[in-house]
Amino acid sequence: GLDADTLDGIQGASFLRSDASDSIAAGTTYTFGTSNAEGFRFTNSSYSKSLYIGGWSGANSSGISRIRNSNDNLHIDCGSAGSLYFNHYATGNIYYRGFTLWGAVNDGSGSGLDADLLDGQQGSYYNQSQFTGSAFTSRNSGNAIAIDSVTTNMVGYVNSSTAAGYADGAGFSAAYSSSWVGQLFVDFRTGKLSTRGKNNGTWQAHRFMWDNLNDGSGSGLDADTVDGKHKDFLMHYKGIVSGNWDTIFSQTDGHMGVYQVQNITSGHSNYPSGAYTYGGVMSWQLDDSTFKLYAPHTGQLHYQTGWNNDEYSGWRKIWDTGNDGSGSGLDADLLDGQHGSYYAPASHNHSGVYLPVSGKAADSELLDGINSTSFLRSDATDAATGALTFTSNANHYQGHHYFDAYDSSGNHYPHYLSGSSNNGAQVNLRVQQSGGGGYDVLYIPNGSNNITWRGNNVWNAGNDGSGSGLDADTCDGQHLGTSA
Repeated sequence: GLDADTLDGIQGASFLRSDASDSIAAGTTYTFGTSNAEGFRFTNSSYSKSLYIGGWSGANSSGISRIRNSNDNLHIDCGSAGSLYFNHYATGNIYYRGFTLWGAVNDGSGSGLDADLLDGQQGSYYNQSQFTGSAFTSRNSGNAIAIDSVTTNMVGYVNSSTAAGYADGAGFSAAYSSSWVGQLFVDFRTGKLSTRGKNNGTWQAHRFMWDNLNDGSGSGLDADTVDGKHKDFLMHYKGIVSGNWDTIFSQTDGHMGVYQVQNITSGHSNYPSGAYTYGGVMSWQLDDSTFKLYAPHTGQLHYQTGWNNDEYSGWRKIWDTGNDGSGSGLDADLLDGQHGSYYAPASHNHSGVYLPVSGKAADSELLDGINSTSFLRSDATDAATGALTFTSNANHYQGHHYFDAYDSSGNHYPHYLSGSSNNGAQVNLRVQQSGGGGYDVLYIPNGSNNITWRGNNVWNAGNDGSGSGLDADTCDGQHLGTSA
């Protein structure tokens, strides 16, 4: 609870109060250190914004305004997101070295502002004294402007404007002299504007101003750009050309163009060979890439691509239903769904692979892989070296049949008749009787001496003798009843 009289030997009245209003004695000096930091900081607690006093450099900060000096310069800066206001709540002017500073609140008529330029021009550029009359005369319907004979400054009603193409409207004329006049005419009914000038005594044609109501198809408007692009950047017709096709389509005035060509075999070069001679060319030339499409009026298209106009691809034909087929030169990948290797080429040599029309197959001497010499001839005498077996029960053999009994070495040829294992072999030699009424049969049974001819036994050493039934005509050459 001690209430001291001094603090460090200084009376309390020498200190500024922080909790109440206080004052500073005149002539009090505050000296800050050499730090760039502010010496005083005042903070508005309502806005949480501050005013810094002191320091000499550093960027503006949001929410902090500064008053500071460097050398003899004074800097007053608002916060980085704010604005600087001078005399904001006062109605007087702001002065700089005793001179009024001009702004939107104190310029204009009567302000005394003397500008050096007006719209970038010196005052000498504007010389109203050269016009006939210093004021514009206003005309109404009772005293209409005679638009074709105006020689002074005039504005108002025009009752007849055949030169402008309308009956009546509003007119404005500014005259330098009777020989030099400028006019603006507004049609009352359509609002269409037109201008014209009198050039050294001669009226020029009216020029019509284009707007959103009178442009478009049929308007005659010749625009400088379309959607911001000059015509050179748009595909358009460039006329009939001739010459070297590597260069005549180069887009010196733009990137794309359409041209007409005629009789390209005369006066032209580097065109698509074999193409029809009349047609059109569409081309583009980008920074490096080039393209040309030739469309003759017969319908067969040709194109060429390149880089920096080097015509790299050469001319190529586009195939369609009108130019494919025989003789077209089309080299397809498939024919009826098959690659070329599926078909025999027209230039094949027929040797060892294909059978020529006039030749024969490599195995034509064979039948089922067997040489023709291994078969018996049916139309000529032939010989069989192997065994022959006839399985039919009705084989017919016409003509004479000869069987050699001995071979060339004198060996005997045996003749065998095969048969079933149960009955053995039998031979029936039949001779058809004359008239075809029957057969005479020679029968030779297997394992028996009883050979028959026409059903009668053929006697041999194996079946004659006692009991054989042989009825001989003689006995030892003698007839029965003949004496020995």
